[in-house]
Amino acid sequence: MPSDDALVHLVAPEDRQVLPRPSILRALLLTAVVLTAFALTCQLLRANLPRFPGLTPTHKFEFFEKHRDEYDTVFIGPSSVYRHVEPHTFDTVLAEHGVPCTSFNFGVNAITSLETLYTLDRILQLQPARLKRVFIELRGHGLEVWGRNARTQRFLSWHDAAITWRAINMLVESEAQLDWKLRNLHKHARAFSFRFTNLGHLRQILADHVGGTQASRSQLQADRRQLLRTEIGEAGNGFVSLTEAERTDSERRENLAARRRYWLAWRHRILKQVEDHWKPKRPLLSVSGTRRRDQRLTAGEKDLISAIVSLVERHGCEAIFFNSPDVLQREYALHAANREGLLPTFLNLDDKERYPHLFTENMWFDHSHLNDRGAQHYSEALAHRFAEQIETGGNVP
Repeated sequence: MPSDDALVHLVAPEDRQVLPRPSILRALLLTAVVLTAFALTCQLLRANLPRFPGLTPTHKFEFFEKHRDEYDTVFIGPSSVYRHVEPHTFDTVLAEHGVPCTSFNFGVNAITSLETLYTLDRILQLQPARLKRVFIELRGHGLEVWGRNARTQRFLSWHDAAITWRAINMLVESEAQLDWKLRNLHKHARAFSFRFTNLGHLRQILADHVGGTQASRSQLQADRRQLLRTEIGEAGNGFVSLTEAERTDSERRENLAARRRYWLAWRHRILKQVEDHWKPKRPLLSVSGTRRRDQRLTAGEKDLISAIVSLVERHGCEAIFFNSPDVLQREYALHAANREGLLPTFLNLDDKERYPHLFTENMWFDHSHLNDRGAQHYSEALAHRFAEQIETGGNVP
């Protein structure tokens, strides 16, 4: 038997096939092709997913989509909109001023300014035929992410490329410590990657149709019908007061009761602070809730607010920013944005001197929200203030 060396020499040198050396350029090209194919596949899959995957409140979107051509005015903002602005009262007062109006409350619990931009874009993509006005309240940017919130479908849903880039820029330019920035940068980047690759969406769709037993799926549909009622409200206009929520929303009942107990324990001290030390001009807060060293808006904040205004106006609507009463006397960004001329219209109702009745004990459900009576008085005051703005034809101080 010939040796291994002899076997090697059985093939003539001129007959040996020489494999080409790997080319770096070729490797990069193939990598680009694979990544492009992957990105296109993700985009194709997303285009065929349900329209509002994971976005909260899903049922509010679905309801608004069906009735979008009925409204000429939409309110959007956090719970200070969701729990405070009663469309029927607002419309009635405006009608008394000779301004016909049919409004819808698109308030969402704890919605941030970044999520507001995304949600507004989704609303305006529906192209409501009669929409003329969008009222916007902004409280907080959503840069800091707490606990399990970083993995919720809601948090993932608004992390498209453009808004994730805004979040990253705003984190980088903030005054926060480096470790805090890195921790939250990671959460936003991870949310973008999950959304981009559609992780979790297919699982949710399958769970809705084939997961569990027939009885459990029927119960899920019943729960969703109940959720629709808690998102749209008994009046069917998107407004749900905390008094109504306490009665109809079993999941939030315990939390609302705890908030109510806190208010009852501290209300006298909080309201005395309002009475004795009212601060019409307040320092801007940092993302961590402390006073900023630099009291000017950052470039990212200015760009975000300008993007919201531009989005609304591009769809032929008027952007109206407003502030609701706050007994804790916090400042976010709207006063500063108004001083810098970024807001086309700003209605400030967080003003004890002009609206003292909104800062009395019998108007509040807890330390952050008005009760039913307070919401009615506030909606009336907001409508009167807007009517005044229409009559003067400019920004109302």
